[in-house]
Amino acid sequence: MDFLRRMSSKIPLFEKIESKYKVKREYLLLGSILFAIVVIMSTPLGPLITSTLGILLPLRETLVVLKQVNPSKDEMKHLLVFWIIFGVLTGLDSYSGSIIRFIPLFYTIKFILLLYIGPYKFRGGKWMYDNVLSQIPEEWYVNAGGIDSALQKASEVVKDTAKDMEKKKTK
Repeated sequence: MDFLRRMSSKIPLFEKIESKYKVKREYLLLGSILFAIVVIMSTPLGPLITSTLGILLPLRETLVVLKQVNPSKDEMKHLLVFWIIFGVLTGLDSYSGSIIRFIPLFYTIKFILLLYIGPYKFRGGKWMYDNVLSQIPEEWYVNAGGIDSALQKASEVVKDTAKDMEKKKTK
């Protein structure tokens, strides 16, 4: 509950509601998240709500940082990490619809992840960078040939698979 209390203390609206109605902030945070999850899971609006909130929450912070003369390195790293993760998740959502159907609770997971890494005050982007993105081998993206060689290998696998399937059809 301490984690929820710390996270909920970063949302000014919850402090106002807590003082006025005597409802604990952590319960407000849990209730808000559960309500959003129910709406995302039970209506066809899940993808729209998830993507809209995923853009609106960090958009303000992005615009503020862009207008700063000397933004901090941590803020820039946070925003870059967020937009990388958002781009990957949106790309999966857009181009892999047939695969997404088989991932249970995809939009719920996407919503919670974007809610955690979106706002700078939660420091979710730092955690994501330190524990996930920094573990990606540098040879995958530093050298110009890293992506090209990965694409070439993937292309060869697809061609070999297509040839195998063609052989099976002709038999």
